Amino acid sequence: MIERIKDANVFGECIRDIAFDSTKGFGCYSTFDMESDFRDVQSHQSKTAKKIREIISNTDGVDSSLIPVFSDGKLTLGWHWEGDGLLVVSDGKRIAYNNDCKKDHTWKWWKEE
Repeated sequence: MIERIKDANVFGECIRDIAFDSTKGFGCYSTFDMESDFRDVQSHQSKTAKKIREIISNTDGVDSSLIPVFSDGKLTLGWHWEGDGLLVVSDGKRIAYNNDCKKDHTWKWWKEE
C-alpha cells in the first residue's frame, strides 16, 4: 500500500501513524513513543538508517550519533527535535521529510543534490 502513495504528505503521515504509538499522542510532536515493532537501528545495521542520520545531521547540524532512528525492518524513521522537529521517514525506496513535524502537511520528498 505505501509503495503506491504519490503524495509526500500522505506518505509521511501514513508512516507516522504506523510507527508512533497513537494512543499517546501525535507521533513526534507530543510523544516519541514508538510502536513495539520498531527498534533502535544503528547506521552500520542499515543503509537507510545511515542515510536518515546524514540528512538530519546535514540539515540541522547535529552529531549523527545523537539522532534516534527506528525501524520495523520495512519502514525507517528518525528525527531531531528543537521546538520545530525534523522528521525523516523511508519505506526503503523513497525518503520524505517534514521540517516542522508539529504539522501534518509540510512533507516533501527528499531528492539527492
